[in-house]
Order: sequence, then structure tokens, then C-alpha cells
Amino acid sequence: MSTVENGTGRTSGAAESRVVSTTVICGGCDAIYGATYTGVLNASTSSEQVEAFRADGFGGMNRSSCPKCDALHVIEEACVVVVPELRRVYIVVPDGQRHATQSRRAAFIRDVESCASGLVDPYLLEPIVVVGAQALGRAVDGLRFQLSARPSVTLPPTAEPARLSVKPVTEPAVSLAVSPAVSLTAPMVALPMMSEPETPPVVTAPVVTQASTPKRSVQSARPIKVPPPLETLSVDVSIESVEASVSVDVGSEVTAVRGEPSNDAQSGPSPMPSVPVWNAEIDAGWAMENEAPSGLEDPTHVVQVEKLVPTPKRAAGPTFDTTRAGLSDGYLTLVDDRVLATVRTSLDRANAFAQGEAALGFQYHVTPSGPVLDLMMSRSTGGDIVDHLYWVVEPDAPGVSPIIDALCREFSVDVVLHQTDGSFVARRMFQEPLAANVQTAVSLWRQSGRRGDSAAARRLFEAPEYDRVGRLKHNFTADTFEVLMSARAARLALGIVAYWSAPERREYLTRVRSFPEAHFEAIVLRVLRFAIDFGLSMEPHLRQRAIDLGLAESSTHLLRSAVSNFAEVCLNLKPNELEPLDVWENWESLFAFADELEEPVDEEIEDLAAMAMERAREAAQNSESGERSTDEDSIELLEAGELSDLRLGDLEALLAEPGARVEASLALLSRGASSHAISIFEAMRRMSRDQLLRVVPAALALGPAFEGSFLGALRSKRVSFRLVAGLFLAEIRSERAVTPLLVVIQAARPEEWQFFARACARMGRRILGPTLKRVSTMGDKDGRLAFALALLGPEARSALAAASERETNENVRSCLKDAMNRASEVSFGDPADFQERLSDAFSACGPDAVGPDFDEDLESVDLGPGASVHDLDGDVEIEGLETGRLK
Repeated sequence: MSTVENGTGRTSGAAESRVVSTTVICGGCDAIYGATYTGVLNASTSSEQVEAFRADGFGGMNRSSCPKCDALHVIEEACVVVVPELRRVYIVVPDGQRHATQSRRAAFIRDVESCASGLVDPYLLEPIVVVGAQALGRAVDGLRFQLSARPSVTLPPTAEPARLSVKPVTEPAVSLAVSPAVSLTAPMVALPMMSEPETPPVVTAPVVTQASTPKRSVQSARPIKVPPPLETLSVDVSIESVEASVSVDVGSEVTAVRGEPSNDAQSGPSPMPSVPVWNAEIDAGWAMENEAPSGLEDPTHVVQVEKLVPTPKRAAGPTFDTTRAGLSDGYLTLVDDRVLATVRTSLDRANAFAQGEAALGFQYHVTPSGPVLDLMMSRSTGGDIVDHLYWVVEPDAPGVSPIIDALCREFSVDVVLHQTDGSFVARRMFQEPLAANVQTAVSLWRQSGRRGDSAAARRLFEAPEYDRVGRLKHNFTADTFEVLMSARAARLALGIVAYWSAPERREYLTRVRSFPEAHFEAIVLRVLRFAIDFGLSMEPHLRQRAIDLGLAESSTHLLRSAVSNFAEVCLNLKPNELEPLDVWENWESLFAFADELEEPVDEEIEDLAAMAMERAREAAQNSESGERSTDEDSIELLEAGELSDLRLGDLEALLAEPGARVEASLALLSRGASSHAISIFEAMRRMSRDQLLRVVPAALALGPAFEGSFLGALRSKRVSFRLVAGLFLAEIRSERAVTPLLVVIQAARPEEWQFFARACARMGRRILGPTLKRVSTMGDKDGRLAFALALLGPEARSALAAASERETNENVRSCLKDAMNRASEVSFGDPADFQERLSDAFSACGPDAVGPDFDEDLESVDLGPGASVHDLDGDVEIEGLETGRLK
């Protein structure tokens, strides 16, 4: 930094007004946030701040408010006050920092050394330490009073100070009184001061002579450095007589020097006032012998500042390494086997991440140009991610391998937050069970990363429109489903686990949302154990998972355990709480599993199932609509932010209110209120397309609870609601929806059938068997089912070819051939986001023939968990009951 010129001389850049960044821990809420305080005040440029400091102390300029609890804090840190007009530097130290006065003084001198270009005013190297803003005011005011009480003294350029003459005395002599309450030179004015009775000075001579040397001085614990003499003084000719006295130290003997007009004048000691040590500089300069001018026009001189040894000051936090960061705002380092993720951002944003609800995860994203690994810190409000920071990780980059190894051993990361100027704000420490996630992600990257373009993949990942966070939420925690007290609770948990166990959703959960793999595996294990204990039917991939985990020896053993345990549930030997429809649905699935394994079922078990069938039929015939009449005047429509405080029953009541049903539905879904799925579905039937775009994606996390309701909605007279049902069922991979979707594909209008076909294809190869069965009986004259099979992609070609070799039905063989031929022609091309796919379907299919308030009775194509009472009527047929094994 270069030297700065001002009106009083040349000063170092260290003497310019500036603020200092720091970190504050709130005493009210323990929040950590960044703030600034005044480090240096220059009176010539910041006079108003100096006056405020003198009047109100540190509270007048160093106030900060906690952004979390609004608590007001006063930062009490030493402040340097530079007064160029008085040629003084004061270091104002808070009362609680008396122990650090010398280190503060040395730190300022070090700053002068680092900022100066070689020439500085000597007063900058003699800072005066005072304790408290009031002491500063007394020091400045006292010095100004002394200077104003002295006569104007100038020296003509040609005069020789030693031979200066004065006029005869024509007026009474002037008596000079110096205030003993002003500190000017001592390093610390807060030291105890001794005083003696003050005696007025005696003026007897009209000339200024040299002061005598003190005879005795008091020994001090700290040596006091006497500054260089002031500029040469001369006495104006209008002054007749001046006398000056010098006091070197407290308690020292003072010799008064009296000037005389002739050489035979007598001088000697006389009683003088005891002046404190901090007046020595001015009095010595006033009484000293005039020296010959140095000939230098510049009042400054060279100072050997390199001889000073300042006390080192410890930084508040790690510094931001701009070299390591390069063009980015963040970088990763490894310090003592712990990863440091450093980033710089705005102060407000850094404070929000420092004290808000934050989480750290490790992500694996797949872009069209290749995979991307990153470390992400997300900040949430009300469960929704509102902001995030990320650090891209390239395993093959120099210096990254040790960082990855450390994360694979233990996921411990310190996030170091800096302001945009690089000043430290705060540090947050994270330790998460994500070591397995890192190992899996790095392994996947090494398998496919080298085949892609890492630079292009990173550009896609960092693009503003790229979804780095993910929109689909989950409610999993480490102890989710730790205890399931009934068959009903276990069935709901099993449906949720089945939904998230689909390969693409599991990848999303662990790779994008960074849910710990170990936690998810523990959840799956717990739920499958409960499902077997209550005898619940599982999807095929969960059956195999149960066998792999050692919960059953084989599929036959799994079936027998499930049938036996569910019989105990039906006999109320175990907690049940299942609806009649749910009980029959489970028996039907178990019987289908038995048929698949060709295992016989005991007659007593069949009798229990027959009783369950009768109860299900009665429930279907006797159920009422469940429409709830709510007095509109009794419920005040609340804003979305207020709904979070309502009870579930009150939220369910709001579903009948047109102006509140959307927010009430979202509030119920965010709480995981699966028991209210029927009421939420009834509210969906009355929603517009824009409202459905908000609510339906939020219901995906509770997909199994809505499965039966949306199966019935496939026959809705509203095209938009049919599309919602088809896309929803495909998204949750409902196996029971495959055949109904195939029926809808063949019966749908030209503008909508392709959306159902694409939805059906999202369920993968599981649609192959039901599709071929449908083609064998109903044919595929329009090629719609062949189109759905073609969407499975070239990787399914071998499965289609194998099926074609086995089949003898010409319709089926023709359909398979058509699908294989078109597999390379059609493109799946669906957006990854469910909401976007639903919006595209709405746009392509035109307006609904009937509005959302049209009252329709939907005929259910299947009975499932949470089936809406509107989906049932008295004549509904439960498929397969009359032709099945039950008699």
C-alpha cells in the first residue's frame, strides 16, 4: 500500500479509516454469524464517527444484530484513532483488554511498517494507549487546550535560533499552566498517577533558554521512549517574556530555567508544578535549545521500522487461498486427515449457512456427457431446500485422491465460510455416515467416468437450469420404521419401501439426496422382517431381497411363513387394523404367489380368505361417499404458513374448502399422513390442472396409499385426471396397474394414448408378459402395444427375441417383430421430472370435456390399499373370485 498524503503531513495507509471482519457467537441463541467492527478511525476523514465514539464509546459504532434472534451485541475491540491535526495516534483499548495493551501497540506499529513506503511521520510510531473512549476524549481535549494556551511561535527561515532576540517587556508576563490530566506520550494513561500540590510558575526573563537536566528520576518498570524533538521554535517579537518548565517523570526534581536579558542573569530552582510524565514531550519541546535547521523541506525522516519485533496476532480463522481456488469460489483441502471445504460468498449468505438448518452430502449425477461427483451443502427452511453450495470432485485430479480416501474412511468435513473479499466468517463441522456412499459413487465414476467428457459434464452440471438438488422429497431418517405395531402400519411401510427400492429411485435417494446407504439398508431389513411377521405379500424384487438378507431360506419358505402369520392376523392373534379390502387384497396376492410356486393352500386358510372376501364385498356395497359437509363459516381459511400448526383433523376438514384444499393437501402430504389418503384423493378430484401439478408430485412419496384410488381414476371422464392416474401409477411402479394401463392404451384417444404407452414403458420388462397376454386375446391392430414394447429400448431386444421364439400365436409374434423393428426408431425422450412430464401431457391433450367440479362415480378396475369409496359401487366385480380356488 502506498503512502497517503493529507493536510498535516505524510501518513501510512495503516492510519486510514477501515473496518475489520470478525465472527460473533450470539449469547442469546448461540448462533454464529459474521460481523465487522471499526479498527482504525482517522479524525480528518471520519470526524463524525470519532465524535460518536467519544460520546457513546464502543456501542456508538460497533453494534451488530444477530440475524437469528435479533439480539443486539456490542463488539469491544481495540480501535486506533489517528488525529493528524494534533500529530497523535491513540489506541483505545476496552477496559477488559488491559492485559493486551502492549500487543495492540506492537500490532499497530507492524501495520505501519507493512503499509509504509519508507517515510512516515514519527508520531505514527509512538501510539498512545488509553483505556476507554472517555480517556480518549480527555486526552484530545487536554492537548487542544494546551496548544491553544501557548503563544503563536514561528521561526523565520533566515533566523538562527540560538541568537534570537526579543523586544523589551511592555506588558505583564504570561503565565503558562499545563493541565496534568492529559496524556500525550506515555504508552498507557490508565496507570496510577501521582500528584503534588500545584505551584504557579514564575516568569522573570524575556528570553527562552535551554532546560536543565533533571537531577533525579523515578525508576519505572517499563522504559519510556522520549520522542525526537519537535520543530525549531521561535518567539514572536510581540511577546515580552516566556518561561517554560520541564517535568521528566512523576516525583522527579524539576529545575526551572529563567531567561535573562543579559549574560549576568541569575537562574536557579524555584517551586514548580508537578506535571505527569505524559506532558514531558510538549514541555521539553517548548523549553529545548533551538537547533539549526536540517535543511530538509520534507518534515518526515527515514525510520528503521524493520528493527521492531511486533507480537504475532493469530487469525480468526483459515485464510482463503485464492491461488488454490483459481477461477472458482471454493476448493477442497486435507488437513490432519480431515477434509476442509472452503468457499467464499456474500456475508448474508455465509451467515445463513453458518447458523441455519444445513446438511452435507456426497452426490453422483449422471449427465448426457458423463458422470459428475460433488460435495454439496444444502440449507433448508421448513423441510424444503432453499439454497446450496457445492464443490465438484474429480477423482483423477492432482491432490484429490487423498481427499477421497479420507472420505471413504470417515465422512468428516469442515465447511469454512468466507466473505467475497476472502475474510473468514465461520466454520461448520459435519460428520455423516456417508463413507459407503462415497465408495459406491467413486466406483461408479471410475467405471463410466473415463468414457465421458468430464469438462462438458461439469458445464452441464453447473448450468443454472440443472437440477442439482432434486425435487422429490422423502421422510426417511436413521430410525424410520423402527417399530411397527400393527399389520396396517407394516403394510404402509412395505409399500413405501417398495416404491423407493425401485433401482432408479434408490439411485436418486442415495446418489442425489445423499441418504446414507447403510440407513436405507437397515430400513429395508426392518420393514421386510415386520412384513414377514405379519404375513404381508411382497413384490417379487422384495421377496428376493428378503431371501438375500437371510429372512427366509427360499421362496417356498417365505410363502409358508407369510400365510401362517397372516392367518394369525385375521384371527386377531396379532394386531390387525387392516380394512376389509386390504385383508382380501393380501389374501389374493398370497394365493397368486402360491399358484406361481405351485404350492397347495390348506382348506382352513381358504375358509379364512372366503370370510375376508365376504367382508370386502359388504364394505364395497355399504360404504358411503365419505363426503364431509363442512360449515364454511366455521372454518377460517388460513395461509399456507399457518397450516403447519393445525391438527390433522382440522387439515382434513379444510380439504372441502375450495380456497384451502391445495395447501391443506400439501400440508397433510408433507406430514406423511397416509391415513388421510382417501380424503386427499377426493380433494384432488376437485382440483384444476394447475393445482394437480402442485399436489400430485407431492403424493408420490406416499404412492402405495393412493394406488387403489388412482386405479379407479383410469376411467375418469376428465382426460387430465386419467393422465394423472396413468403417470402416477407408472411412477410408483404399480404391478397391479400394468393390465389396466394396457387396456387404456388401446382405448385412449389418439392424442393421449402415447402418454399412457410411455408411462407403461417406464415400468420396464415387467410389462412384457401382460402385454403379450393382452395381444394374444385382443390383438394389436393399431400397433399401440408394440410401440409400448419398443420403448423398452434396444437393451430389451434379446428378451423380445426370446419371447418371439417361444410364442406360437401369430398376433403375438407379429407384435414382437414390430416392436423389435421399431426399437431403434422410437425414442423414450421423457423428461426426468414427473411434474414436467405431467405438464407436457396436459398441454398435448387439450382441455377437459368436463370441469373439475363434475360429479362422477369412478368404476374401480382393481381394489387396492386406500381405494376410494367413490371408486366402488354395489355391482363391482372382484376379478377372479368366481373362477379362483375359493368356492
